[in-house]
Amino acid sequence: MLDKNISLAWPKISVVTPSFNQGKYIEQTILSVIEQHYPNIEYIVIDGGSNDETNHILAKYADTIDYCVSEPDKGQSHAINKGFAVATGDIFCWLNSDDQFAPDALKSVALAYLEKKADVIAGICEVYQDDKLVHRHFTSCQDGPLPLNEILDLDNGWNAGQFFYQPEVFFTRELWQKAGGAVNEDCFYSMDYELWCRFALHQANLVGIGVPLVHFRMHSEQKTADEAAFKSELINVRDRFLLEHNINWTQSERPPVNWSRKLKVAFINDLGYKFGAGTAQLRIAGAFDLAGQDCSVFDLLTYQQADGSYRCLFGKVAEFDPDVVIFGNLHAITPNDISVLKSIEQLYPTYWLTHDFWLLTGRCPYPSNCTKYITGCDSDCPTKDAYPVIASDDIARSWQSKHEFLSATNQLTILANSEWSKSFIDNALPKNTSAPTDLIRLGAPVEIFKPQDKWEAKKQIGVEKNSFTIAFSVSSLSDLRKGGDLLLGALKLLSDMNITLLLIGRLDVDWEFPNVKCISLGYIDNVKQLVLALNAADLYVGPSREETFGQVFIEAALCGTPSLGFSASGVTDAIIDNVTGFKLESQTAEALAAAIESLYLSPDTCLRIAELAPIYARAFYSLEASYRTFFNVLDRQNVIDTCKAPHKISFSATSDLIANCTKGWVALSWFDNLNWKLRGVTTRLIGCFSPEFTSKVRQSLPKWLEKRVMIWLLGK
Repeated sequence: MLDKNISLAWPKISVVTPSFNQGKYIEQTILSVIEQHYPNIEYIVIDGGSNDETNHILAKYADTIDYCVSEPDKGQSHAINKGFAVATGDIFCWLNSDDQFAPDALKSVALAYLEKKADVIAGICEVYQDDKLVHRHFTSCQDGPLPLNEILDLDNGWNAGQFFYQPEVFFTRELWQKAGGAVNEDCFYSMDYELWCRFALHQANLVGIGVPLVHFRMHSEQKTADEAAFKSELINVRDRFLLEHNINWTQSERPPVNWSRKLKVAFINDLGYKFGAGTAQLRIAGAFDLAGQDCSVFDLLTYQQADGSYRCLFGKVAEFDPDVVIFGNLHAITPNDISVLKSIEQLYPTYWLTHDFWLLTGRCPYPSNCTKYITGCDSDCPTKDAYPVIASDDIARSWQSKHEFLSATNQLTILANSEWSKSFIDNALPKNTSAPTDLIRLGAPVEIFKPQDKWEAKKQIGVEKNSFTIAFSVSSLSDLRKGGDLLLGALKLLSDMNITLLLIGRLDVDWEFPNVKCISLGYIDNVKQLVLALNAADLYVGPSREETFGQVFIEAALCGTPSLGFSASGVTDAIIDNVTGFKLESQTAEALAAAIESLYLSPDTCLRIAELAPIYARAFYSLEASYRTFFNVLDRQNVIDTCKAPHKISFSATSDLIANCTKGWVALSWFDNLNWKLRGVTTRLIGCFSPEFTSKVRQSLPKWLEKRVMIWLLGK
């Protein structure tokens, strides 16, 4: 049964602002706290007896400050300790009087605290100089225990940008007390560094969230503007810490920091930036681009030569000379051939992202209930007529070739995009495999996927204002893996309700529901139209029986639309119960119908999720959050040090790769616009036929003609 009545108990957050003669900045600091609209905040201001306009400003906002004193003190560290001595929150932080919280910072931290049970939460710090954004920093530390040895390594760790700007860090009251309950008042500059060292000594559990938490203001009047004095004190503090705690420490063997060194990353997939896997590949490349790395993208469709070879592709990749290569799907072009992967893997550290499980089977992307992928796929494949179709006699040969490769590979790592996928991969890999597996997180561009006015979105798509609107995205409504039959069964049970289905995909079944209207949007390659559709929906329903993850659940969450799916496969990771949507245990049309009806009758529940979902999704599924998980994989495998790249993560404001390659987000010329419309009409016509039929038509075409048709249809 759908438990929609759980209310969120927001943890209490205590914010301490130490202040002294910062009258020109402190009002903006206070306003940034007030504008959080956080329901359980304790705001404490400790002023050191300022003689500028500070006291006037504090009096102006007295009603919004829970505790405030203005009296001489011993400096910033003493003020921080005075503030936390009266604090009663579950989570602590201090916000200096010249810094500001980013929008929704406190709710982002609170959701991370509730979901991840972290001791320390760190986010993105946006650095401003003269009111201009000059830098965006995110810790490159792994989630988990704070690494003591690395924080003690000033040259290659702390000063190399691996850790934090102070105001981006939040920590629990329990950890604060465990670590001594005070900052070191002997520290003039580096009281935060010394405190983080104590947190690391107590193995504090860190979680990083990929969303801006603070705006850090750089100006000539701040203490840390004197870099030489700041770094000199750091060395003394670190050395004293080693003595006090009897730590036998030696500096790491990391190479000296080369700030100009960029990672060179090649991305290879079959069709480019089309369909789910292609979109994910674009976003991963965009995340690396956002982080300032050197990216180059390749696809088999473009580089396949007339004789079927990829000599030109290999030449272009060699010319680029990547540090690593990240593969997406290949099976749309080479359904029974991994020769491209094998050739590339011999030359470069290679990563295969499992958008599906084709690399582990004889031919199919999803084995479902079949277990032949473990013992050996063959011509008795139960789904051999489904996409991607290969000759029956080739199935066993394909499985054998893949497993021989996976058993002997030297430079391949398989990346899962959900915990369930990783478990599946670990079980499916040959027992003697040399290919490690690791876990990353997908992401979406939050500047594109965001909430819009729901009534206006419904109006633009043609939905009746009072119709409960469900969105469903699938290549084919008849696709059993995607659960189209379960959704149809649920809608049949709900046919007396005023429901509109927004179908993003092909309507290849008979529609016979008198009171349920279906608006078939076809395949959408215009991102603005997709965002509009998700915003128009009151609920996104994804009743998949099997998904490696399901990035559309994240897209819906970013748009403020609750999701409904089954607690199975990768969807378990993609939906957070009572935060981004709801998961059902029973995979039946009846359970789905009951859940839809329950939400139909509970608009307040949908409104609550509409507030929480974008905040959570931005924190954990932004492109910035996604990039950090890839960086962590490369770090764990020593690729970062081998390439002599910095252990610092910083981002530009936007990714040119995302902006320039996302249809509908950039303006098209009149010719491109006409071409786009013609392709849309053609795609809709193709959508009238079954996937099996279109697959057979493709196979019947000469290779050169098939390639040209595919290139045109995909807008390449």
